[in-house]
Amino acid sequence: MSYCEKCGNQISENSKFCPGCGEQQNNNSPDASIPADRSFPYVSSGRSYIETTNNVIFRTGYSNRLFTRWIILCFIQIISTFAAVCIINISISHLENVCREYKKYHGRYSASYYETAKEVISLLDILRTCTVIFSIGIVCIYIIRCFQIRQNSLAVTKDGIHGIACPSLGFGTLNFNIRFNQITSVIVKSGHIIFTTTLSNKKYHCYVEDYVIARQIIKKVLIEE
Repeated sequence: MSYCEKCGNQISENSKFCPGCGEQQNNNSPDASIPADRSFPYVSSGRSYIETTNNVIFRTGYSNRLFTRWIILCFIQIISTFAAVCIINISISHLENVCREYKKYHGRYSASYYETAKEVISLLDILRTCTVIFSIGIVCIYIIRCFQIRQNSLAVTKDGIHGIACPSLGFGTLNFNIRFNQITSVIVKSGHIIFTTTLSNKKYHCYVEDYVIARQIIKKVLIEE
């Protein structure tokens, strides 16, 4: 059996295309299959690599695609907040102009009308402040996640996996060095790979370039072990 050069799925040796991802295969390549020592020929396009060792089966750097996605979300949040604040400012300005026009034509403010307008303006002012504060918090979370993703990396060796991952919640990153017999589950979710271990049932969220291939290789090694 051979393996897809893009996604790592098992394919027949004469297949010209992968049935899983549709990638065209080069059947004449000597690297189309995994050797007996389970070394994997795929090299990640990630920008950050951890140190290699002699028994490395697979390695990959951080996911540039996910990093770009978080950057875009950050800009979208800033632009949407700016638009919301502009709409609120226009609404406040319109109410103030209506009050002035009312006084101009009636010579005085209607008590009930004026009090209602003041309450609406106060509520809009509070909404504007809350919107700005909420947006700043969301943008900070996005920026922190971007810094975390930039540091992520993963290496699969014959003994286990090691690299840098993100915590489920909070700041910073997690350096991990886990043996295969300590791994209880390996799943892919929302563009990253999640390891659950026997070490206090801790989860490692690893935002790496080739998370699908990494999962397939780890599953393969776990089954063979």
